[in-house]
Amino acid sequence: MGECTGKLARKLRNQQAAGTGELLCAEYVSPNAIRIGGQTFSHNIYQNPDCSAQVGDSILAAQIGTSFYIICKVV
Repeated sequence: MGECTGKLARKLRNQQAAGTGELLCAEYVSPNAIRIGGQTFSHNIYQNPDCSAQVGDSILAAQIGTSFYIICKVV
């Protein structure tokens, strides 16, 4: 597991223990935007540098508070 992915996994585990944080599927729009259920989010987007997603790909993302973390491309 990459360093960034490991850090995110630990943060998710801590947030989920506190009752916050959520994993979800989204559509990759750009490095700074994702689309969930037709709504585009373009603020507080952080991408795993090892993620190879292209525009239109389905991705796994984590929402922690008001931030979204792009984890990986869904194959």
